Amino acid sequence: MSNKEFSRDNAADCETVRNLLNEFYDEELDEAADSLVRNHVDSCPICMSELMQIKETVKAIESLPREATPARALWPPHVESAVPFWRKPMLLAAALAGLVLVPGVAGVAFYLSHNEPEPEPEPHFAFNVGDIAIEGIVEAVRLAEAITEGLAEGLEDRLADGLEPGIAPVAPVSPCSARYAGRLSADCVGYVAPGGPQLWSPLIEALIAALRDPDPDVRQQAAHSLGELEDPRAVMPLVDVLADDRVADVRQLAAWALGEIEDAGAVEGLSDAVLTDDSGDVREQAAWALGEIEDARAVPALAGVLSNDPNADTRQLAAWALGEIEDARAVPVLIEVLLNDESGDTRQQAAWALGEIEDARAVPALIEVLLGDPSGDTRQQAAWALGEIEDPRAADALARAMSDPDADVRQMAIWALGEIDPDR
Repeated sequence: MSNKEFSRDNAADCETVRNLLNEFYDEELDEAADSLVRNHVDSCPICMSELMQIKETVKAIESLPREATPARALWPPHVESAVPFWRKPMLLAAALAGLVLVPGVAGVAFYLSHNEPEPEPEPHFAFNVGDIAIEGIVEAVRLAEAITEGLAEGLEDRLADGLEPGIAPVAPVSPCSARYAGRLSADCVGYVAPGGPQLWSPLIEALIAALRDPDPDVRQQAAHSLGELEDPRAVMPLVDVLADDRVADVRQLAAWALGEIEDAGAVEGLSDAVLTDDSGDVREQAAWALGEIEDARAVPALAGVLSNDPNADTRQLAAWALGEIEDARAVPVLIEVLLNDESGDTRQQAAWALGEIEDARAVPALIEVLLGDPSGDTRQQAAWALGEIEDPRAADALARAMSDPDADVRQMAIWALGEIDPDR
């Protein structure tokens, strides 16, 4: 809404004020509109709370580190998500959910707009309108939880995900969530905050039931939504879907959801899937999920995949997952892959994993790769790993790498030499 549309006749309207809070915070309103918003916020605790959320969010963004360390600069690039981007527009879905499925959310919107309480609705969920309805109510409740638990903390975690090492698939992010990265949007979150907790248990139960819907699109959406909500009650139902659903896309979403929930109860099921599923996409997503959970019980399965899987992307993700788990039992198989895998990306990821584990047994193999691998990216990753391990045996090789034809390798070799203590 422009400043011209803001008049004294609607100055006390919460909805109008909320639509101007971002401009108010940025000091972009004209003098009259600024004064009217300021007066309204001073007398309205709901709008004041929303303004404080904006301030806390911006503060959280500004407190994040701006530069990567040399080690971070060498983390391998992220690959595209194995999860298909078939999600419906979140704002439309949330609107449909409020109108069709959950009168409670609509009641919350009415409350925030008019400061009048609505009667508590009877919990009711009906999925016969299709998967867009499932995603709509999940979006509404997920946003509600984000506010009630502290939006600034959630934002900081979301942005920090972008700095995580390795090649983990990028999780789908709704347009509403993506807007937080720039500035908290009042129209995105301002209507659902008080309503989510009352809907939580019946929502989870309904989504778990939807995992057995005859329509595979609905099953996919239910699995994705359970991953978004990250409730451990969904773990075993998702493991069952991963084991026996006939549709690979559904199994893939179940694996993704289990990685989002990060519950150790899923390790056995994911380990079976990463070894035996006939879909490379499902095995890839299961490897990613095991890396997210970081449970050492997954090491044998991931090592088996790294040695034998015909899909290079799956081997690459298995190497990433072993680096995330940081278990020394993985060192021998990572060394074997580092020296012999036909995929440069997989060799690069194995070098990163060995640097994460920091086991000195890897030094001779990393030196061999640093001085002889045909891939500049892999040589650079080997230099980084040697700097992480900090073994003086690598000093001569790193000094030789300072003459590497690849400038990135030379730069990383210099950094790694600075990490090694010659008196160690």
